[in-house]
Amino acid sequence: VEVALQAPPSPDYILGPEEPEQAPPSPNCVPGPEHADDEIVAEDQPYAEDASPT
Repeated sequence: VEVALQAPPSPDYILGPEEPEQAPPSPNCVPGPEHADDEIVAEDQPYAEDASPT
């Protein structure tokens, strides 16, 4: 088995990043839940049974 000899890297050689940098997401494509305002308000309101004292 022969081992190929490799020349040492040039002193001018600069290692690149491990992963390529990704562009920031577009403002038109923002992930997140999409709810109507009345749905959010309804979730925040207690049920009538829970609101009445017993």
